[in-house]
Amino acid sequence: MAPNKALQPTRSAGMLVLMKNVIVARLSLVR
Repeated sequence: MAPNKALQPTRSAGMLVLMKNVIVARLSLVR
């Protein structure tokens, strides 16, 4: 249970980073 709980936050952080990258890429393309 402990390792799973430790992996969850890292997964959410990774998803946020991916979303940020996509948004930044779109903004750069628009410019």
